[in-house]
Amino acid sequence: MGAQDSFIQEAVDRYKAGSDANVHNVENSLSDQKFLYISSWTDKMKKNRRRRDRNRPCLEINKQFKYLKRISNEVRLNKPGVKISPEDDKSDKKTADKIKGLIKQSLKNSKFDMVAAQAFENAVESSFGFYRVLTKFVSDDSFDQDIDIQYIVNPNSVVLDPSYESPTASDCEWGFITHDMPKDEFKQEFPDAEMNDFSGNNLGDSKKSWMGKDFIRVVEYYYMKKIHDELIEYTDPKAEDPDEEIIAFKSDMVKDGIDFDSIITGNTRPTVRKTWHWAKLNAIEVLEEEDLPGTLFPIIGVFGRRKVINNKLYLLSLIRKSKDSQRMYNYWRSSEAEKLNQANKTEYIGAKGQFKSDPGWKDGNRNPTQTKEYDPIAIGGVLVPAPQIVPPPDAPIGYIAAAQSSEIDIKDTMGMSDGVVGDQGQEISGIAIDNRVAQGEITTYDFIDNFNMSVKQTYVVVFDIIRKIMDVERSTRILGDDGVEEMVTFNAEPGEDNEGDLFHLNVGRYDVDIDVGPDFATKRKDAAEAMQATAQALPEAAALGADLIIRGQDFNGSEEWADRSQAKLRQTNPEIFPDPESENLSEAEKDQLLVQSKGQVDILSQENEQLKEFIKNQEIQREIADEKNQAMLAGKKLDNETKLELQDRQDEKDVLTQVIDSRGELGEELIKAGKSVSIDKLVKPRGEPA
Repeated sequence: MGAQDSFIQEAVDRYKAGSDANVHNVENSLSDQKFLYISSWTDKMKKNRRRRDRNRPCLEINKQFKYLKRISNEVRLNKPGVKISPEDDKSDKKTADKIKGLIKQSLKNSKFDMVAAQAFENAVESSFGFYRVLTKFVSDDSFDQDIDIQYIVNPNSVVLDPSYESPTASDCEWGFITHDMPKDEFKQEFPDAEMNDFSGNNLGDSKKSWMGKDFIRVVEYYYMKKIHDELIEYTDPKAEDPDEEIIAFKSDMVKDGIDFDSIITGNTRPTVRKTWHWAKLNAIEVLEEEDLPGTLFPIIGVFGRRKVINNKLYLLSLIRKSKDSQRMYNYWRSSEAEKLNQANKTEYIGAKGQFKSDPGWKDGNRNPTQTKEYDPIAIGGVLVPAPQIVPPPDAPIGYIAAAQSSEIDIKDTMGMSDGVVGDQGQEISGIAIDNRVAQGEITTYDFIDNFNMSVKQTYVVVFDIIRKIMDVERSTRILGDDGVEEMVTFNAEPGEDNEGDLFHLNVGRYDVDIDVGPDFATKRKDAAEAMQATAQALPEAAALGADLIIRGQDFNGSEEWADRSQAKLRQTNPEIFPDPESENLSEAEKDQLLVQSKGQVDILSQENEQLKEFIKNQEIQREIADEKNQAMLAGKKLDNETKLELQDRQDEKDVLTQVIDSRGELGEELIKAGKSVSIDKLVKPRGEPA
């Protein structure tokens, strides 16, 4: 057996092992799909109910769809975003942001949101879905490659390594995508293939299923190769930086012609390198093959509920355990319709032979008339009365109640009974309703969580491939969080033309994760509401952010209005607004602008100093004037006080003079009367009574 025969036989054996291990999940998945989109009634049920003598209705009123769409549309409304973080001292935040924008642009170009949503819808409805990460040339005349994410329309066509344990199947070592091609189409696409004789005589027993009467099975085979290697840490004394520690695989060092005797070796350890390859083959030959750039399994699985029982993996959809309840609901609604139909058919009871005179008695339900004739009949000599109408049956209340009970069972088995918008509850407040909705979301959050893990694995695979296909200098578009695109050059070497920030994809380690918060549109809406509330509370502060408040609104003309507002604010507040034209200037122009700016700053500084000196002089003059005014006021106050004191003294003198005069007169009178008196008794100190 040659190398190619051995390779094909290994692929055939792996395909059979993967198919056998997953056959129960494929059968259940097909059953779910048929139940939802073809019929919930089996062919045997329909045949039994629609026999000629019965013709009973088989109504299908699908109550599961609204719950399924609530879960599957959740990822369309709240798309998880990518988050890139630097991991070591060789990585940085700016490069992480550019890598994030590069991944977002690649996902946008490949319509990843739509692809992932379709795969998740399959997982919810039939337990699993798939897509794969490919590469494609940017254009027909370019060697540059870009990411391409492809939805796998038929998830049952994927056959995986049954030993995988990851919730995204990322640890598979091989996998297949099956195409059963019509023989004419196969011959047209592969005219030189050996199987174009379509005899099948050269196929062994294990390959018989690979060819049918009208088709040939062609598979795309993804497989991993493990290469034993050695990881070496070393320094090169002859390098530009002789102290720089370099870590490389020994095989790469040999390929690059590194002289092992001239380097200083540090830590070493054996390792296994994993490479991925792709081949398109049938049961006897390889039709195409290719080495893949990435080091990770490129098929991404999106799974519903997963459970391993007796070493066997079972995958469940959201409807798997609610199908019986849906069947019962359809049965009771069909029975209700059947009973209501019978109630519309009027029945008559009469004696034998009474309905012969008027044929309208037989088709009275189809052609009702106002009058009917009957033949009077005597039985035992007594005329029997006219035919009597049989009262219609009552409304099928029991059937209605049973249908309602079945609908409750549908919601209970899907985990949606307490939280779905539209359910009638006792809650009145918005908070209570939100809490009820949140309860319903929690019961099905495992589907959302599995999807988020698949999205994260997608980001990891995309970044891994990007680092391989963009290992040289390349300018490309990236997408910002605000949806604005910009051109960025990656892997540029330092030089005169690259004096700014340099972004290297293969330098440093970066962590790739998902951001499950609100998207940019939601953040913008929340920000607009917050800014409006702040503007009402702080009108003065809002004046400086009027352009941001206007730009955050979602109406036609908001951007133009915001630009005008910003232009006005730039005139009145130039210190808080950068010049937008300076971003597109060359380095020389920026240097010239800087010199001019410095000159303007110097002029403004001089004017500022002059203004300060003027203000200082004005303050001195004001202080002098204040002192003069104070002195004048003090003088007036002193003059008034002096005058008052002198007046008081004059008043006291006048009083004392009057006292002395009066006492002198008294002394003269006493002397004349012949009495002696001491002068001390006549003259008393000031303030004492005379």
